[in-house]
Amino acid sequence: MASTKRTLLETAKTTHPALAPATISHRDLQLVEALLIDVAPQWAVELHGTSIEDASLVIVPENGEDACGPTFAISTEAFDLRVHKIHWDDVTELGFYPDINAAVAAVSAALEDFTASHVPANVTIH
Repeated sequence: MASTKRTLLETAKTTHPALAPATISHRDLQLVEALLIDVAPQWAVELHGTSIEDASLVIVPENGEDACGPTFAISTEAFDLRVHKIHWDDVTELGFYPDINAAVAAVSAALEDFTASHVPANVTIH
């Protein structure tokens, strides 16, 4: 019976990611809070999750009302950050981003588009 020896390189061909998965931290929360001051000062950002591995940033309009604007969620997905926009029970994926700065830029652009095109409701009290 013939036997075949494998070289060390052949046996060590397991793939390991070069970068660790992105996680969301309190620093990221502070970065998004700073963005909101300039773009949408009435909005708030909250850090949700039971651990650092499943943490999400949730950006909500004033009073959490859909009439005031969409809610955004930034969450960890494999090796990227996923951004969702939720408005009137309609969930739209804005995309995947390599870091928090890119995710914040996407949210900022979406907020600027919304605030530029949004006309506040006429509130008259009789």
